[in-house]
This record gives sequence, C-alpha cells and structure tokens, in this order.
Amino acid sequence: MLELRPYQKEAVEAVYEHLRTCDDNPCVVLPTGTGKTLVIGQIVSDAVQQWSGRVLILAHVKELLEQNADKIRALCPGLDVGVYSAGLNSRDTDHSVIVAGIQSIYKRACELGPFDLVIVDECHLLAPDGEGMYRTFLADAKVVNPNLRIIGLTATPYRMKGGLICQPENLLNHVCYEAGLKEMINQGYLSPLISRAGKVEAKLDNLHVRGGEFIASEVEDIMDNKQLVDAACREIVSLTQERQSVLIFTSSVEHCQHVAEKIASYSRMECAIVTGSTSSGERAEILDRFKGKEVPADLFGSKPPLKFLANVNVLTTGFDATNTDCIVLLRPTNSPGLLVQMCLDSQTEILTEHGWRSVNTFKQIEKVAAFNMEKGSMEFLRAESVIKRQLIHGESMREVKAPHLDIRITNQHDIVYRNRHKKDSRWLKKTAEEMQKYRDSYFIPVAASGDSSGIDLSDDEVRFLGWVLTDGYMNPKTLGITISQSVESPYNADIISMLDGCNFGYGRYQIARKGMFAKYADNLNYHIPYGQPRGKNKNRTGWKKLFPFLTQRLLYSLQDISQKQLAILLEAMNYANGKKSKTITWTPKGYTLAVGNNELLADDLQAIIIQKGYRCNKAVQRQKTSWHSGEPVDQYLLYLKPQTHATIGGANSIPSYLVKNRCSITQSHDIPDELVWCVKNRLGTLVTRRNGKVAILGNCGRGTRLHPEKQNCLILDYGENIMRHGPVDMIQVNDKASGNGEAPAKKCLNCLALIHAAYMNCPECGYEFPPPEKSNINAHAEAAGVLSGQTSHFDYDVHTVEYSVHHKRGASDETPKTMRVEYCTGFNRYESEWVCPEHTGYARRKFEAWWSKRSKLTPPNNAAEAVQLAQDGVLAKTSKIIVKAVAGEKFVSVVDYEIGPVPDYCPEPGWGDPHEGPFEDYDEDEIPF
Repeated sequence: MLELRPYQKEAVEAVYEHLRTCDDNPCVVLPTGTGKTLVIGQIVSDAVQQWSGRVLILAHVKELLEQNADKIRALCPGLDVGVYSAGLNSRDTDHSVIVAGIQSIYKRACELGPFDLVIVDECHLLAPDGEGMYRTFLADAKVVNPNLRIIGLTATPYRMKGGLICQPENLLNHVCYEAGLKEMINQGYLSPLISRAGKVEAKLDNLHVRGGEFIASEVEDIMDNKQLVDAACREIVSLTQERQSVLIFTSSVEHCQHVAEKIASYSRMECAIVTGSTSSGERAEILDRFKGKEVPADLFGSKPPLKFLANVNVLTTGFDATNTDCIVLLRPTNSPGLLVQMCLDSQTEILTEHGWRSVNTFKQIEKVAAFNMEKGSMEFLRAESVIKRQLIHGESMREVKAPHLDIRITNQHDIVYRNRHKKDSRWLKKTAEEMQKYRDSYFIPVAASGDSSGIDLSDDEVRFLGWVLTDGYMNPKTLGITISQSVESPYNADIISMLDGCNFGYGRYQIARKGMFAKYADNLNYHIPYGQPRGKNKNRTGWKKLFPFLTQRLLYSLQDISQKQLAILLEAMNYANGKKSKTITWTPKGYTLAVGNNELLADDLQAIIIQKGYRCNKAVQRQKTSWHSGEPVDQYLLYLKPQTHATIGGANSIPSYLVKNRCSITQSHDIPDELVWCVKNRLGTLVTRRNGKVAILGNCGRGTRLHPEKQNCLILDYGENIMRHGPVDMIQVNDKASGNGEAPAKKCLNCLALIHAAYMNCPECGYEFPPPEKSNINAHAEAAGVLSGQTSHFDYDVHTVEYSVHHKRGASDETPKTMRVEYCTGFNRYESEWVCPEHTGYARRKFEAWWSKRSKLTPPNNAAEAVQLAQDGVLAKTSKIIVKAVAGEKFVSVVDYEIGPVPDYCPEPGWGDPHEGPFEDYDEDEIPF
C-alpha cells in the first residue's frame, strides 16, 4: 500500500471528488519535487484494483516514460504495466496500465483499445487550441470509450502563449487541487525562512539614493563603523551557535575583512572571504569547504569545513549551498534583488542533454549544459533547482540587443565576462546591473572550446554525413540515398572521391531538367544503396554502417564528434548547401549553412557546434512565395564562426569607424507581472539561447532547499531590508526611486509581530504605534518575518463566494454540522471560514450575528437550510475580506469584511436539501472557529 503525504492524499481525494461531482476534467498542481508520481501511482492503483478500470499515462519524452513506468512498477508491484514507445522499442497494447509517448500513439487509439482514465503528466504541454497530437489522440480515444475521463498533473498550470491550461473550452477544465510554496514550507516539505530580533540597536541617518540604490560610499561609511561591526559580530556569533553554515553579506571589501576578523575572534573559527578579486580557484575551494565538501590540504589530510563565509555582493542569498541555514544581511539595499532569485526572461531557452528547452518544456530530470569557467569547456550537470516566478513590482530587466547577441535577464542576474586584456584570461561573474556600469568593453562566452575523442568514422564517411544532411534524399521504401548536383558543379570530383573513399558502391545518372527548369544544367544523381551493392559494385558496401548517424538525432549520434571531424562535416555541408562566396572557396572564418525546413536538425547542429569552439546562431528565413509548387516553408540558417566569445561595449565605449554600433547592456522595457525563470547547477552557469542567438550566463539560486541537517534558514537583517521591501514571498517596491514611500510592513516594538502598515494599533498585543519618524537603518537584526506566514494581516478582493455543508469525518448523523464559506480571492486561491447554525451557546450567537449582517431573514437552524438560502441569494455580497495569518498555525482567519447592501429577496417556500453534499476536507477539531 502506498504511503502518501497528507497533501498527496488530499490531491487524490480532490481528483475523485471532482470526477464524482463534475462532468469535466480536473488538473492537479504540485510544485516540482513534491511527488507527482506517488499521486499518479495511487490513482492508477485504485482505478485498476478497486474499480477494474484501465489507465493510460501519457508523456512527451522518453525519460519521463521510463521514470513513470519504473516508479509505478516499484510503487504498485501488483499492477500489469506496459510501455508503448517507439523510442524505447516497446509496443505493449494489452496491459491494464500503459505508459505511452504521445508521439508514438496519437494516431493509434483504436489499436490500444478502450481506456477509462487518461493521465497526462506535465499537462501544461497540452495545446489549448488547434489539433495537436494530444487532441488528436484524445478525440479518437473518446470515440472508443465515450466515458473516458482525463486527469492532468503539472507544476505550472499555464502556457506562455495560451494562458491558463484549465478553461471551459480546453481539454482540462478546472484545477481541483493546488499546493503552494508557502504551504509546502509550512508543512515541512521545503526549508522555512525565519528571522530573529537582536539586542543591540543603533540609529543611523542620512543615507541617500542615487540611480535607485543607496550610495555605496555612504553605506560603507555607515556599516563599516568599528563599534557597529563589533556589536553586530558579537550578536551574529551568539545567535548562530546552533547553525551549521552562515553566509554574510557586507558592503565593501574593507568591511568584509573587518567582519571576518571579528567573527573569527569571537567564534574562534575561521571566517573565509569571497570578493570580486578572489581567484576562481580559491573561490571554488572556499565554496566547496562551505558546502561541506572534502578539500585536500596535503597528502595527509583535508582542510576543515567552513561555518562562516563573508562576501561583497558576489554570492546571492540563494547561491544554493543547500546546507546554508543562516543568512546575514550586514548591508542595506534599496533594491529587492538581494531577496529574490536572479532569472532569465520567459523567451530565453537553455541547453540540456536533450536539446534546447523553454520555461514550459524544461524538466528537472534533465541535465543542463554548464560552462566550466576554469577549463572553458561544457559539461552536462544535474539540475539542482528550478525557479519559475513573476517579475516582482520594481524589479527591472537588463538586455543586450545586437545582430549577434540577444540577452534579457533580471538586473541581479550574473553576466559571465572576461577582460579584453590578453594577460587576464580568467572568466569572472558580476550582475547585469554592475556590468551596465563597467567602463571598458569585455568578452562574454558564446561557445565552449572542448574537444572529444571522436566518432568511429573515417574522414570521408564524415563528409558523406555532411552531404546527405544537406543535399541528400532517402527513399523510404528501399532506404537508398541519392545525392544531387548540377553537371556543372565544381564539387562532382569531390563527391566521387568521397564515395570511393567510403568504399560505397554507387550509380551515377545524368537527369535532364524539364519544364520551367529546362534552362538550367542537367543534374547528376549519385545513388548509394543501403545494403550490399550488385553487379560491378558487388565488392563494395552500401551505407548501412552509417544508419545510426542518419536515423537518430544528431544531438545523440554526434555528441562525441571531435573538433577536426566537425570541421570536415561543416565543410561538406557548406559545399552541399551553404551560402558560398563568389569564388566558391570555403573559408573557416565565418559562413552560413542552410539546413532547409528541418528545425530539429538546425537545433541539434547548433547544440553540437557551440560545444566545439564555434559560435553559432540560428535564424529563420521567412519565405513569402515558393519557387516550386506547394506552400512556402520557412528555412533555417546557421551562422558560424570559429570563435568562443562575443564583445560587449562598456559604459565608456564610443562609436568608431571600425565598430559603429557595438552592443552594450541597457535597461529593458517593463512588462508588468512578467514570468521569469532559471535553473541552478553545480557550476553556476547556463548555456542560453534567445531568438536563436547563444550566450553563456550565470544562473540562479534558491534559499529554501532542504538539507538533511537543516531545519530552517535564519535571516539576520541589519539593513532593514525585509521591512523596506516586505516578506520574501510578498516583496513590494515603491515606485519612487527615493524610497521614501510608505513601507509595505511594520514591526510591533512590543511583541515583534509583522503587521500590515495601515494598522495604528497592533492587533496581537494592542500596542499603539507612535507617529511616523524618519526611516533609519538598524544596527540589530530585524525581527520582521521573512515569510508572510508570520503574524500578518492582508486585504483580499473577493471574486466569488461558495457555500457548502461540512460534516466531521467519521461523526454520527446527530453531530452538529457547520456551513463552510469559501471566498475566492484569486486563481485557485480560496480563504475559508466556518459558521455554526446547529451549535448552541457562543458559536450559535456568533452565527446569528454573522447572518444578520448579510440577510433580512431569520437565521436558519440547520446547515442545510443555511446553504440553500445562501445559494438562493439571500445574503449580501462580500467584496473584500481581511485575513490574519499566524506563523505555526495551519489555517488563516477571516477577521473582517466589506459587505454590500442586504438584499430584499426572499425565496419561494418548498426548497429542499442543498445540491452539494457534506464536505469532509478537515477534521472539525482543526477548524479555526
């Protein structure tokens, strides 16, 4: 029997409830890493073993198929699980559970037979309109079984171009269950963030803002005060005695050194330093020690791990040493960038082991391409975390726009760069905001310089691949290959030499052009058979040996190609179908390859090329008309150059007669609530592509990652950053650059509760706030809750209100029932309260007061009557609610309302029980009356 977590059980029950009570198709939303496969396994097990049903699980990539099939077999050993996938060479059709690739079955619904349930994993790939493969298959499957139901699971219930995936007109219609980030943190499935008040306090004034940020020299003068450093470091050491890994952010190099000295003095432990001038090798060693990895000291031992690490705006709060359980902000910032993860825009793709992936198609099971800044090579590493979020209000984007570069990232995202001075060949990282102010021009990596051992083919066989990929045709029946060239082509001798070098038997035929092409020279067709040739070529071979290279994706078959072999391949492709110069002389300095209308071929070639020392960008040639019969088809071009970097102009760059329009980093246009994303890996770099143009950048971080020895992450804020910007999951930024607007939150000086800024009295302890004073930076750690789950009040607009009867699970029929009131405050976001018409005493009096504010009717005596009357419209509409959330409590409380006019409507007599049956979502002793 499967052991499910509580939220997984709730998800399964929500699916069943939806299938019982609704006629449409539900979707379950669970964040990545919260166990969707267990939910799938439970549903599949119940459907087959309890209800004698048959289930199909659909996915879009081979790895997901293997993962789902293997996990379901392991979780449910009694199930008969089959796999239908051409890529896995398996075509099972008679099993009670089939895991299938949509590409393999979308035209084979009848062959697979009837299913009762279809479960779509990563269902955000479902097209909301049009006749995609999913829609084609599901339409046919419903012909086979009209009672077929569909269930979707995803972490992101939306598509970039299609909006929300759950709509009345779509295949999936409603989100029946969703688990959010805050909920997962509160329930212990992600590491929580907490804050702690300090005892030492100093009020510091006169900070000014320039360019939207505090002036660095003023921050340094204030924070690098001997008395303040001494007091803060004593407090840090005291408050972190039970912590394992403490990451400290300072305001300058000197401040960092002073802090490290004091921390080491008070703790009697080493405090390492990382600044912009720290060498890459030393930095890697320090970070490995901080992450708890073994670093050799000499032949006889290792260096001890680091508990304390101070840095100067080099690392972010979530640079993803998952063991980090304390973050110290010993600097103020007017930008929320320090509190949020750096991200790419939603149009940016990243390279993985299976090709280019977008925000919607990336799966965390894939390895991502990372750039080794020390070696200059590319590696494929496990994705440690994935971030998908909206751009917060006040956060800004930076971009680089040029014919050869297209970058768009958040202002705190890292740029990988290298000084143009030849003596300094190190690759470094700084934020886009910092690099925008960088004075000199610099290089950024756009390709790696790695090499491989090579594929087991001769040079002529590699040339043959190049000719076939660009100028070849394969007969689908005989598998014979034909290469065509004009009789006047200067490359005919090269083709003959190549075929002879491969020892291929071939026939050569001259074909006269006819009709509108008669004015052109005749064609020479070279035909190469697949198997053993006959006749005079019987002692030669066909091209069968190269079958894996021409029938698999090049990303897999050519992954180990050497730099020398790649140069041969590209030369042949350029001869066959490149844009040649007038002299037809091929040169490796830069050229263009035309790869026809095969976008997958273009993508795979680009992914291979940039790993072997060539920069390569992809472009689309939009055809307006076709020179032959049929509709015009877009053509893909690859622009290549044997170069691993591109140049970006610094802030001091001016146009010259050599380079008139050198690109630079500029501030991008604002898109409110824009979706941004990023992926974390061990090397901290990503190979990205935007509009076909490749650039290698830094990557994101995350502060909530779980670690076996980590219960939570403590935030010690000495810069009033949380008070300035609000809790991490609800960051707000004032529009004014001065930062003098109203704070989004304030702290109760008596009980240290974080409450809404509008309150004049603390709702927790009654403390009366004094008149506002000038904002100061505190020399003690702020107690403002780093997550809004700590005591807070929030106003929500109410879209709809739903009413239902609640009956305690397992209780007898005589047990008093309650009316559950659900306020819809956003997409799949509800706040609930329970009122008690069937209770006595205080609970009944509270219900009567609640009812009398909303209706002219006498309060009913049972929950069923109350629900029916509410559904008939006798209650006033609620337009807004105020909700109180308290850290450590499972539920929030609705504490106030904005209610419209009380209606005069009175229903006709004779109404009966409400349509909805009793809910059993919660135990009654857990309901916050």
